[in-house]
Amino acid sequence: MKWFWGLLIIAIGLIILSINFNLLSSSQVNQLVNFWPIILILFGVSLIFRPWRFGWVIILSVFIFSFLFIYEAVIRGLNIMPQSVKNTEIKTSAINVDLPSTAKKVQINLKTGAVSLNLKGDSDKLVSGRMQSNFLEPKISTSTVNDVVILDISTDRFNSSFWGANWGTKNTLDLALTNNIPIELNIDAGASSMDLNFSNVVISKLEIKAGASAIKLALGEKIEDKTLVKIDAGASSVEIKTPNSVGVQINTNTGLSSKDFKDYTKISDNIYQSKDYQNTIKKIEIELKAGASSIKAQSI
Repeated sequence: MKWFWGLLIIAIGLIILSINFNLLSSSQVNQLVNFWPIILILFGVSLIFRPWRFGWVIILSVFIFSFLFIYEAVIRGLNIMPQSVKNTEIKTSAINVDLPSTAKKVQINLKTGAVSLNLKGDSDKLVSGRMQSNFLEPKISTSTVNDVVILDISTDRFNSSFWGANWGTKNTLDLALTNNIPIELNIDAGASSMDLNFSNVVISKLEIKAGASAIKLALGEKIEDKTLVKIDAGASSVEIKTPNSVGVQINTNTGLSSKDFKDYTKISDNIYQSKDYQNTIKKIEIELKAGASSIKAQSI
């Protein structure tokens, strides 16, 4: 029994340490909570094998296997589904939402699991595109508050297998957004690959919460006078491109990371500003929180 409590305390300590040093994002912490039944499994294994002569070997092996299982699922976001689920036919779902003529602003809330996410502008609708997946399908709802359209896009499983929850690699979401009115965009995803080209989109606010991710973000001149961008991710690669005509300030709160901010001036340990930041009319403030990361920011 000492083995169980000792290893459990070590595991909890490592998780708390990872959170404190931003090695785990809030999305990954939420995923970890779903694995709490493993504690019961490990406790049961300890009770069964503790009297055995080499029971400690079995107990330690199960702990190590559980750790690797959770690491693959939550931290790396790899595909650990059985072959029967991998071979499930890919379903293509069309996504088309019209833009009401009375709308003056849009709030889009996008929530999904591990995904390859590609967003751009130039849609003649509010949102248009498709989702391709072997276990998820989009769920869409809209509402209007005064002249603000609220669009919620989430994902539901059409594959009933437990393994279809968050870890499939066949999960792609391609969307085009309107260029005509300001958009507040909130993205909540698991371990993801994101290509976000908002060069022609009027972004008023952007918030990204994700697991271990590769994020490419391009912003253009069609923004409001002051735009806030918040990125909260796990161990990630982040590349940000902004126009020279817009002032940009980057506030970083990261773990072990490499930073390439050659177009920026370092104001303090965690704050960087683009050239002539104080004199620009339009400004972007980027708050970046990530674990072990590679971060590159360019003004083009």
